[in-house]
Formats: sequence, structure tokens, C-alpha cells
Amino acid sequence: MRRQRLEGTVTDVHFATGVDHHDAFQRHGEAVRREPSPCLVALQRQACDTRSAPVNPAHGTLAQSAGAVVEEDGRIHASKFGHPAPYLARMNIATLRRGVGVALSALLATSLQAQTLTQPNLPDHGFTFTYGVTNVQPEGFDWSTAFSIQNVNFDFIPTDSTAYADAFSASDFAQQVPAPNGGVNLSYFGYTESGMDFWGGVDATGVQVVHPEPLRFVPYPFTLGDVHSDSLAFEFSAGGLNVARHMSIDMEVLAGGTMLLPGELSFENTLQVAQTQWVLDSTVASTGGVLIEGVAYWTQDMPVPVAQTYTYSQVVAGDTSVLFVGAEFLVNATAGFQLPQPSSLSAFPSPASSSLTVSGEAGSWVRVMDVQGREVMRRQLVSDQETWDVSGWPVGMHFLNVEGTRRTVRVLVTR
Repeated sequence: MRRQRLEGTVTDVHFATGVDHHDAFQRHGEAVRREPSPCLVALQRQACDTRSAPVNPAHGTLAQSAGAVVEEDGRIHASKFGHPAPYLARMNIATLRRGVGVALSALLATSLQAQTLTQPNLPDHGFTFTYGVTNVQPEGFDWSTAFSIQNVNFDFIPTDSTAYADAFSASDFAQQVPAPNGGVNLSYFGYTESGMDFWGGVDATGVQVVHPEPLRFVPYPFTLGDVHSDSLAFEFSAGGLNVARHMSIDMEVLAGGTMLLPGELSFENTLQVAQTQWVLDSTVASTGGVLIEGVAYWTQDMPVPVAQTYTYSQVVAGDTSVLFVGAEFLVNATAGFQLPQPSSLSAFPSPASSSLTVSGEAGSWVRVMDVQGREVMRRQLVSDQETWDVSGWPVGMHFLNVEGTRRTVRVLVTR
């Protein structure tokens, strides 16, 4: 499939979630250990009407605020977002900086646990998340230095309190997402012992798309090494057109670890999941679709990922055009969710030769690593302030970290 600039006239762009290659009007779902199937990526034009497809938090806002997709002279133009140049250490301190990187990476790696996602414990009332939107894509579990070009609030409203409760009675919550041109889009989700299910939605103009069966976004249980695929095909009417829609999602759990976000937020036992989502709409006039590829970070008792990257592309008449890349990450949450709080930790003196006074929250575990990333000691604080014997520690820089947080202090040991 060749990639080229998209030369199609559009009046509006809607963002939707996913499509794959499975046979039309058939559905399957599984969570097994296998190789993922190949998928396409695409963005759907209004002529085929992708309204009421699930919209992930901040996707429309990213395109609007960062200028990722603009309409000019009746054509779509895609901005080319570049990745920031990597930080390069100065040569005179390269060895120390390399050691710091190794040690911090090791701290994250040693906190890895094989988390298994199960049905989340969600409050009965509504709740709101604030996400930061960025036009770059951080990698790995450390997003602590990510920046936001805009913060956006997204509401989860109990289904029975919405105007469309009867049509989506099998769901639990409606995710309310601001539409780029005003109003809101509603996406309906259910959370059962078997998984997180998407039941369809209502766009800002009131067009409803109700799924005959749910598309399973996340299976429960879901753990390291699992692969999940699901697809759904059905028909609906919109704007006087009969639309055949084919949707799919493919997921693979790549790794587990502690997710570090800006503001010293951290989430232990987080799963790093590669995701491909695809929606294809066909009418008598045309066929087109949206494809989103990215990596999402899922943690227990959260109804959506705490962070995710995504790349949007459009496929029309067999040609693929990448539109933009971006990411979003959790910034805050309202009542009903107690987000992890940053832990305090201090240690003095530095340099230290024989003893070290360590202050922190009693009961927390502290891991000590040397500059090569090797573990020197792991110890639980039994009081808020303790004196440690460091006479047996090797000479050099050491890093003390409160497990499950990004709080790390440096101590130089001398003789």
C-alpha cells in the first residue's frame, strides 16, 4: 500500500476508533497468546459518516489546538509533527549522566510486577478526568517530563442519567467528550467481569449509533503476554444514507511497570499495551476508514488508560495518509478516585562516610541503587526518620527511591 498526500474534498473531520481485515458482518473476540494480525489505519470522511464512533480523550482537541489537521482550499493538509531532539549530555559529565540514566532505568525495571487487569471498582456516581494533550510521543513508563499543550476535562456520566439510557441500557457509563465544533459526543461503555465493552454512541448533532453487540475493548482478566482481538459489523442510517460499518481492535500486552506522569503522579503495576483500532464505513457512494495505532498504559480500577500515544492515518481508495501523531496523559481526577500522592524522601549528609539519616513515610519501601544500576539495598522504613549504616556501601554515587513513586534522592558515599 503506497502512502501519499490525501487530495479529497471534505467539509468536516470526525475522529473514530478502529477497523481490521476480518470478514464483513462477522464478529469474534478472544484473549490468547498469539501473534497479532495485520491491520490498516485510516481516517473517515464525512461522506461516509463516522459519527458516534468512540472518541478517545483529547483526540479532537489535539487536532484542533495543535493544528494537526486543517482544511485549506477544500483539501485536507496534514501537519508533520517531529519528535524533539534527544537530550545529549555534555562530554565532560557523560559518564555520570550515563550512570544516572542506568540507575533510574533500573529503578523502574525493578518495580515491575505482572499486574492482571480485572473488572474495575468504579463509583456509582459520575466522575471527571483531566488529561494533558501533547503533540509528541513519549516512550516507556517514564512520562514525568511530558508537557501539555492543553488540559481537557472529560466526564463519565451514569448511563441511566442520560437522555439515551433506553438505547444503551447494557452500558454503565457515557463518556462525554467535547466536540471540536461545539457540543459533546457520547460514547457508552460497560464494565463487567468479562471485560470493558463499547456499545456505541451519540454525536454532537444527536445521531445515534447503537451496536447490536458490544465491541470488547479490554478483556478481563488481562495480563502480561496476552493478545486480544475483537471485531463487529453492522448497518445503520445517518444523513439519509445506509452505512455498513466494520470495527475492530487488536491489543497486545508488551510489558508491565510503574507509570510515572508529570506532577509526581505514579501508578504501580501498569500494563503497556500496543493497540490498533480501526473503523471502516461503506455506502453506495464511497468507502473509507480511520485507523489509530499507538501504545496505551492501563492500570487497575481506571476506566480508561492513564496515558496513551496515537498515530492517525486515513485510508481512501487504497491509499494511506498519516495525518498526525500525539499523546495524552492523566493530570487529575475528581471525587471517587484517589490518585497516588507523591512520597517525601530526604537523606543527609551528602557526602556521607559512615552514617546516613533517611526521612520518609513509615512503612514505605526504599530501594538503593549504585550508578551502574545495581541494587545495593532494599529496606522498609519503620519510622519517619532513621539512621542507616553506610560504611559497607561502595564509594560513589547512590540513588534512593521510594518504590512506586518517582521520588529519588542522590547521596555520595566517601571514605
